[in-house]
Amino acid sequence: MASHEEEVKRVRIIPDINELAAAGFEKISKDDFARLKWVGFYKQRQAPYFMVRIKISGGLISLDQLAAVSRMAMEMGNGVDHLSTRQDIELHGVTIQSAPKMMADLAKVGLTTKGACGDTVRNICGVPCAEVCPHEVYNIEPIRKYLYDHFLADDSVLNLPRKFKIKLSGCLRHPGQYAINDIGMFPSKNAARVAAEGPGFEFWVGGGLGAVPILATKLSDYIPASEIPAACAATVETHRLYGNRDSRTNARLKFVLKKWGVEKYRQIWQVHFEEYLEKLGRVQFDLKPHATEVWAPALGAPFYKQKKKGLYGVEVMVPLGDARAEDVLSLVGFCRKHNAQVRITQGQNLHVQNLTEAAARELQPLIQYYGWSLQDAEKSPNVVACVGLDECVKAVYYTKAPAKQITSMLTSDSRGIPKGLTIHFSGCPNNCGQNSSAAIGFMGATRPGGWQKIGVYSLYLGGSFEGNGAVGKMVAAGINPDSLPRVIKGLVDAYHEDRKIAADSEQSTGEDFSVWARTLAKDRLVKILKAADSGAVGTQGPAQAAAAGAAGS
Repeated sequence: MASHEEEVKRVRIIPDINELAAAGFEKISKDDFARLKWVGFYKQRQAPYFMVRIKISGGLISLDQLAAVSRMAMEMGNGVDHLSTRQDIELHGVTIQSAPKMMADLAKVGLTTKGACGDTVRNICGVPCAEVCPHEVYNIEPIRKYLYDHFLADDSVLNLPRKFKIKLSGCLRHPGQYAINDIGMFPSKNAARVAAEGPGFEFWVGGGLGAVPILATKLSDYIPASEIPAACAATVETHRLYGNRDSRTNARLKFVLKKWGVEKYRQIWQVHFEEYLEKLGRVQFDLKPHATEVWAPALGAPFYKQKKKGLYGVEVMVPLGDARAEDVLSLVGFCRKHNAQVRITQGQNLHVQNLTEAAARELQPLIQYYGWSLQDAEKSPNVVACVGLDECVKAVYYTKAPAKQITSMLTSDSRGIPKGLTIHFSGCPNNCGQNSSAAIGFMGATRPGGWQKIGVYSLYLGGSFEGNGAVGKMVAAGINPDSLPRVIKGLVDAYHEDRKIAADSEQSTGEDFSVWARTLAKDRLVKILKAADSGAVGTQGPAQAAAAGAAGS
C-alpha cells in the first residue's frame, strides 16, 4: 500500500503558494502541508509558523544573496540565519502570508527553495574550500553547477520515492561526507586511467543516515569527468524506478543496494547509464589539475594559505549554526570592503575566503564581537545539533540547550579538545543532526514515566567521516539529560588517561577520538555511565577541580 506522500504526489506535487497564502494557515489541508515541503516549507511545532529552507549549492553564496537572505530573516522570520548540515540556510518563524514575497525576493537574487525538501534531489553539497584549497586536485565547481542546474530544471526528479543527496569534492585531503550520501564523488586514484583518459572520479552510491545508517558502496574507481552527468542521472533514475514506494522507512537508495547487492545494482545501473550517455552526451568540463603543496600557516592557525599568493581562508565557528541576521549583514559589509567570499560548511559554520593578511587581522575581533570564534582544532569543540523539540514537529526531545552546555564545558577544559572529537545531537531517529556519524552522538528519545513520557538520550560512539567513514554504534539508551555533561566528561577523561600510557605502543597522543571510542571496553563504558548517572563524575575541567580541591584542604 502506497504511503500518504505517494497518494499526495499522484494528485499534485507543487502547491499553489499564492492560494495558500491568501487562505491562511488554518485553511491549509494535510495534503498541502505535505506539498509545501517541495518548495522548502516545513511546519514548525509553533503554529502558524514555518521553517523555510533555501538551497545554497555547494554552500557558495554571493554577498548580495547573503545580505538578501539576512534581511528576509529580519523582516519575515525570527532574525536568525540557521546554517544547516547540508550547506543550506533555514529561516524560522515565517508565516504562510509571507511566502509569496519571500519566494519572489529569493528569485530576484538567483536563489530558490524548490527541492530543498521533499522526495527529490536535495541540495548538492561540496567542500567549503573548493577553488581556493592548495590541496585541490580539480576545480569541480563547473560540475557542481551543471548538476545543480540540471536537476533543478528536471521536474521528473520531484517524484522520487524519498530524498536523494549528492556530495562531490575535487580534493583527496578533503573528500567530504561522501560516504553518507546517495552519490559521493572525489578524484580518482586510478593513476593509469587518469593518465590515459583524463580527469575522473571515484563514484560511490547508496549511503545515508536516518534510523538505519548505511555507508556508501564504491560503484567505480574511475568515471571520466565528461560522463559524471550521465552517471548521476542514471543513479537518480535507479532510485526513481526501483525505490520502495510502499514504505518510507525503506525508501532510500541504500535499501535497493542492500536488497540487490552491488553487482546486480551495477548491471542494472549500467543500462540506465548508457541511456543517459545518449541523452546528455559527454559534457566537457575544464578541470585542469592543479599541483598541490604542503600546507603551512603563514598567519598562524587557524588561517590557511589559498592557491593565490597572499590570500588566506578560515572557518568561522557559529554556535549550532544560529547566526544573528544583523551580524551576518555586518560580516557582508566586512567582506565587501575586503573583496572576501563566504561559503557555508556542513559543520553549520561559515568559511571566509580571499582574505589578505590585513583583513584577517581585522576579522578576528569582529568575529569575537558576534559571539563566534575562529576554528581551532585544539580549542574549538565541534558540536552540531538539529533544531530538536524547540521547533521541529518530528523531534521527540531537545538538542540545542545540552549542546550549548557541552560546548561551554569543553571550551573551558584546559587540556584542549581531543583530536577528532565531534559531538552531534539529533532530536529523533531521523538523524538530521548526523548523530551516528559523530565520535559521540546523542539521539533524543522518550521512555514511560508516570502520567507522561520522559525525555532521554541514546548514546552513539565511534562515528567518523575520516577515511571511508565509520558509523557510530548505539551503546546505551535511556540516558538522563542531567547526566550528559558527566557522560562527556567521563569519556574525555578516559581518553586523556589512555593517552598517558607510554608503555603501550598502540596508544598515541595523536589517536583520533572516534578510533579510541570504537575500542572502548564495554565494562569500562558501563562504569563511566554509572558514575555519570550517580553524579560521581564532575563537570569541572582539571584546573578548576584542582583549585576547588586546594580551597577545601
